[in-house]
Amino acid sequence: MMISLKSKPKRSAFRILVLCFLMLFTLVPIASATVMPDPVTNLHLKANGGIEWTNPTTPYTSIRIILVNRTTNKQVHSTIVSAGTTTYNYGSLDSSKRYMYTLNTILNGVYSSYASLYIN
Repeated sequence: MMISLKSKPKRSAFRILVLCFLMLFTLVPIASATVMPDPVTNLHLKANGGIEWTNPTTPYTSIRIILVNRTTNKQVHSTIVSAGTTTYNYGSLDSSKRYMYTLNTILNGVYSSYASLYIN
């Protein structure tokens, strides 16, 4: 006695597509939403010429500090400091020129909005 099986190619193709779709989402991690960190606040000039600020209470990993000469509109210095840092001093600045410090907090490669301090 011989048993014949009826094949249904359309249904089989559909099952294969569904399995491929499910495997795709199983194997490929879904990226989590990236959240912009909160910026530093209360950025001000210290008596010794350095700067000081208040860090956010929300998560962040580091702070980018950029010093720009506003007279020439050129970047003078850039650095990244670790989380928890609240002061920075680049050194002496030429009092005949105008400067701007810009600070951003960073979390997973995402930068916060910036806080700026204009000097002179």
